[in-house]
Amino acid sequence: TLGGHMADTLRAHLHSGDRLEIEVIPNWADTTFIRPLPKADNPFAREHHLVDKFVVAYSGALGATHDTESILAAAEQLASLPDVHFLIVGGGTRWQQTAEAVAARRLANLTLLPLQPFRVLPYSLTAADASIVCLDVGYEGVSVPSKTYYALAAGTAIVAVSPDDTELTDLVAEYRCGLVVRPRDPAALAEAIRRLHDDPALLAACRSAAAAASRHFDRSVATARYLAYLERSFDPARRP
Repeated sequence: TLGGHMADTLRAHLHSGDRLEIEVIPNWADTTFIRPLPKADNPFAREHHLVDKFVVAYSGALGATHDTESILAAAEQLASLPDVHFLIVGGGTRWQQTAEAVAARRLANLTLLPLQPFRVLPYSLTAADASIVCLDVGYEGVSVPSKTYYALAAGTAIVAVSPDDTELTDLVAEYRCGLVVRPRDPAALAEAIRRLHDDPALLAACRSAAAAASRHFDRSVATARYLAYLERSFDPARRP
C-alpha cells in the first residue's frame, strides 16, 4: 500500500489473530521528466504570462477528495496582491462545477485550463512557485494524492490542504517542504499562500527541500522496491 496510515487502515480490518504482511511503497514521479525549470526558460509560463508572477498551482483531478472550493475562495481573498496568480489545470467530476464557480466569481487572478497534453507537464508544473495538494476530510488513511510527488519533482513549495495525521502532512513535516492547512478553511489557505509570498527565504527553503525530497520518490526507487517485494513474494522457499 501507499503509506503508513493506509497500512493502519488495512490492519484495522483484520480479524483477531489474522496475519498479513503489508509492504508500504509510496507513489512516485519520474524526476528525469519532471525537474525544476526557471520560469524565464519555461514556454508554458511565457505563453500564459506567468513569468513575473507568484504562481500558486493546482494540477490534476478535480474530484470528491479535493477541496477546490477553498482554492477559489483564497484566490478571491488575495485579489489585492497583483503579482499573485492562481493556476488550476485539470479535469474530473468537479471540472464543470469549478469552471462555473470561476466564471461567477470573475477571478481575474486565476487561470483555469483543462488537462494538458502529457508533453506539457514538465512546463505546466514548473510554472508554479507553490503547489496546492488537497486531501479532504473523510479520506484519511484511504487516499494519497499522487500529484504530491510531481509537485516535489518540480521543486515547488507544497501547500497541503489536509486533515491532521495523513501521509500528506507527514511528508511535509518530515521534509520541511511546505505548509499545512485544514480543509474547508479558505482564510487559512490564503494566509499560508501570503506567508510564502511575503517570505522569500521561506519559499526558497521549501522549494529546495521539495526538490531534494523528490529523490526519495523517484520512479527508479519505487520500481526497485516493487521488484524486490515481488521477488520475495514469489520465492518458492517462502510459499506456504
